[in-house]
Amino acid sequence: MTTQESSKKKMPLIEDWAVITRGDPYSAPELRYAAVVGKVYGHPDFKFEDGDPIKTSRIKEFNGKELWVKTENTRYDLGNPNKMFVEYLKDKGKKVSDYEI
Repeated sequence: MTTQESSKKKMPLIEDWAVITRGDPYSAPELRYAAVVGKVYGHPDFKFEDGDPIKTSRIKEFNGKELWVKTENTRYDLGNPNKMFVEYLKDKGKKVSDYEI
């Protein structure tokens, strides 16, 4: 998906994205959560300019087939994933379209 396609839908777009785990690694698992990092385009919050790095809030829904994610605050379209993230999934025998939160 291109930046132009995402802006037509009025959803911010995250390119070069990966899913990470946030929170202290020594805390209880229920206190840790998944988030998305990448470069954001078309974010409605004026503190983000196109291409700025972003680390989202907690992922509420993730769709690896349609490439979108809903966080606590915003729904994002997902563009091209980070190559290292794709390799990480491949090493685990998975693809982005198979990924689940």
